[in-house]
Amino acid sequence: MKKVKKVFGYILLIGCILFGLLLILVVLEVIPQIQYELSKSKSEGIGFLFGNVVGILFFVLLLVYFSKLALRLIKPNVIPEETIEDIGNH
Repeated sequence: MKKVKKVFGYILLIGCILFGLLLILVVLEVIPQIQYELSKSKSEGIGFLFGNVVGILFFVLLLVYFSKLALRLIKPNVIPEETIEDIGNH
């Protein structure tokens, strides 16, 4: 089961990296569109800007959540060791 979790964690991490790169490309593509919409009409441009910012923020938060999940799956479980005081009391 541990190996399955690690493999799934690595697959999820690779997916997060690819998704992050795609998100950067989308942001770079949307910036000129926002400038065009703002120059065409202020009210429509502000709505377009707000919608894109909310959408991008949602996907960034989703990306952060899945990357933390992937790192949690990859990280080995640490077995708590006894402290020196606990060893002396036995």
